[in-house]
Amino acid sequence: MSTKAFPRDSKDSIEKLYGEDILRHFPRYGEFWSRFIGVKVRNGQLLPYGLRIPRQMSNVDRARIRKAYDEICMTHYSMFCHLAGAHFQAQNLRDISSPNSSKANRFRHWEAFESVYLHLGICFNEFSHLWKAFSSMQGLAVPKEDAFRAAGKLATLTNLEKVRSGITNRRNNITHYARGANRMFAGKFYVPELARPNVTWYEELETKHWWETRKRVALDLENTENVIDACDEVLINNLATFLSNKGIRVGW
Repeated sequence: MSTKAFPRDSKDSIEKLYGEDILRHFPRYGEFWSRFIGVKVRNGQLLPYGLRIPRQMSNVDRARIRKAYDEICMTHYSMFCHLAGAHFQAQNLRDISSPNSSKANRFRHWEAFESVYLHLGICFNEFSHLWKAFSSMQGLAVPKEDAFRAAGKLATLTNLEKVRSGITNRRNNITHYARGANRMFAGKFYVPELARPNVTWYEELETKHWWETRKRVALDLENTENVIDACDEVLINNLATFLSNKGIRVGW
């Protein structure tokens, strides 16, 4: 089997459109795709790699592993799509140079800002989904912390939880209390540097540190991709090891 390369060999329009952008800070998406997805065209149909499972394995185990594998691949792709959505909305935010120049621009500005965090929040949900699916593949309820500890990467998981907390707080505040507290300086909107959970707008306005919305979005998007990339290394290695130990081959 010839290994496929991402995004060159992808046939998916979203991956083609946003592949290069996302690979800048999430290069292991390409590694995952090349090792576990792949694609070729046969008789007009797109065929991913798939699994070749030893015949001596029980039907129950074979079915569980195949289902979990499909779930992992689907979830990994869904994470990419939400990152692509975040990139799209971040660009929309940058394109509005004067957000307070009209009612329409003000609405578009905040709609784009909020949409970025809705997408990023879902990315972290998908990350948790990936590890649940991998535990299901093993037939175990193994917490992801064990995999990171065994790989000597517990600090990586700690960093992910730190970034996730900030994103989730802002996403939840947006979900329950749209727009949130903000200030305007020199024609630009600013939001509190840190998003705290369960605080009123008046409490938020007491903050002393503010970030311009476009800069806040750019940093949070980059941080999200960086921590997911670091954690993806552990997932990729654990998945490859599990399949190898079971004598399962990825390919056509």
